[in-house]
Amino acid sequence: MKAFVIPLVAAALLVLGWSPSAAGGTKIIISGGHFIGGGHFPQHRSFAPRPHTKIHVAPRTVYVIRSSPPLVPGYWTYQWIPQVYTSWAWIPGHYDPNGYWVEGHYAPQTIQTGYYQPIWISGY
Repeated sequence: MKAFVIPLVAAALLVLGWSPSAAGGTKIIISGGHFIGGGHFPQHRSFAPRPHTKIHVAPRTVYVIRSSPPLVPGYWTYQWIPQVYTSWAWIPGHYDPNGYWVEGHYAPQTIQTGYYQPIWISGY
């Protein structure tokens, strides 16, 4: 009897819209250890493959197991590393706004620069 029921249940699931679940999706496991892919699972169904013959598929305990999120692999990227340093610049002699002469001299100036550093981003 069991050898007859299993193909019959499989045929019923195909007729009722069974489809395999996608990787990382919700999976349905029936208590007997059989795996059913995602999709709708009816409470019970009755159908008649031949006239005057009625087969009733009894409901079974169904466990829905949510699988873990998909693995996202790590990757290399670049991170900007800013650098600031002070240098001395020559300021030539000139007249200031009040008309006084200012001798040429060195004055500090700030230089902003940086570089890209490769870094590894871990997956999850």
